[in-house]
Amino acid sequence: MPTLKDKKRYLTFEIISKIKIESYNSSVEAIKGSFSRLCGTSSLGKAGIMPVEGCWNREKQIGLLRVNNKYLNDLRGSLTMITNIDGKDALVRSIFSSGIIKKAKAHLA
Repeated sequence: MPTLKDKKRYLTFEIISKIKIESYNSSVEAIKGSFSRLCGTSSLGKAGIMPVEGCWNREKQIGLLRVNNKYLNDLRGSLTMITNIDGKDALVRSIFSSGIIKKAKAHLA
């Protein structure tokens, strides 16, 4: 039933590092790992953090994630705990969140 579907939010994030991160999957795994350490594996499954395919700007180091709306603030908190990705020093910050993917994609360019 449509009333039982979880609501989702799209979060645009930016990776700040001296060396560019080439792999979108490694950055998503770092984000999921940080979320798991903060909230636990049970919440990780309920949050449903998923990368949005085709939404990774390699030049600007900006990507897009989909998450359950109840766990958006937890995800933002876990982004601040990331210090490295693929052994490279990096910081991750939240840029924008929206319930509509079109608005979130507008911040990628």
